[in-house]
Amino acid sequence: PTYLPTYLPTYLLQVHQRAHKLRQQMPELGDPVPYLAYELSCETQVLVLDEVAVTDIADALMLRKLFRRLFHNGMVVVATSNRAPDDLYLGGLQRPSFLPFIDDVK
Repeated sequence: PTYLPTYLPTYLLQVHQRAHKLRQQMPELGDPVPYLAYELSCETQVLVLDEVAVTDIADALMLRKLFRRLFHNGMVVVATSNRAPDDLYLGGLQRPSFLPFIDDVK
């Protein structure tokens, strides 16, 4: 679909599963995120994420890498959250690695 409403945890679970599958099927690919971001941006033009909250380090690191590429590919993301962007993943492991994502969201 060109428009996909979903919850962030649901979306990230699917992304992690697809990334794992790509790593198994195409190990020569290395990092699957660029390829996966291209596939996702071809499938969906507008991603609507409800209740954005980040509590998992794997999700935090995936968000940074993936969404930077999705934005570059022209995907529009609309998100709701009970937290301000600066409060996402507050106190999380390796949070400085997540901060560029917050800047991208702003």
